[in-house]
Amino acid sequence: MSEYLTVSAEQGEPEIFSTIQGEGRHLGEPATFIRLSGCNLQCIWCDTPYTWNWTGTNFEHNGDQKFVKENEQITLAVGEAVNRITGKTAERVVITGGEPLIQQTNIVELVKQLKEANPNIRVEIETNGSIAPTNALQEQIDQFNVSVKLRNSTMPEKKRLKPRALKTFAEMPNADFKFVIDTPDDLQQVLTLQTDYDIPTDRIYLMPQGVSQEEQVAKSQWVADICKQNNFNFTPRLHIALWGSKRGT
Repeated sequence: MSEYLTVSAEQGEPEIFSTIQGEGRHLGEPATFIRLSGCNLQCIWCDTPYTWNWTGTNFEHNGDQKFVKENEQITLAVGEAVNRITGKTAERVVITGGEPLIQQTNIVELVKQLKEANPNIRVEIETNGSIAPTNALQEQIDQFNVSVKLRNSTMPEKKRLKPRALKTFAEMPNADFKFVIDTPDDLQQVLTLQTDYDIPTDRIYLMPQGVSQEEQVAKSQWVADICKQNNFNFTPRLHIALWGSKRGT
């Protein structure tokens, strides 16, 4: 039986594209992204609302735009996804969303086939950290980028902070934690989570909130200052700085 993924689509084509990694530990490295559709959170400032903010829902978003679900996602066989990804040149693959771990069973098969096709491929997953990865997924993924949501996301704490999932990620040596910082007051939440889950300082990244080049510039300096004061890593959103908030970059 064939496995399938629900993939974000643009003009009927699955959102699989070549770019550079714009955030985190592998910033600036060439990568092939595959964007999966669907999310269990609805953050007010999300830069990919077309993966969840469907017409007929009452979700709120800064962009104040609803999307037709049938136009924004496509069902893609895992084998077809493998062919499209391995047809690109980059050997770093980033599985993003939406929230990829909603589909983690079929992601396991995707990664198995990718690494069979090219043993040099390294796979990252970008996740909001609210769903614990299975052992099978942990065995396949080289890097987890865990973007735990703070209060500035407007998501209720009981929805965005799942202790079992956070504990699992914190115990994994290949999981980095990224926090989106909107105001200096957000720092205390980061420090509390670090203490509660014993997250190593060198695995914490702070990133300015903002989906425009202007917002990134306005917040980067003081976020970087907070990083210097707390020995955290700073990460920009390099793709925003280079291309703006544009799909497929």
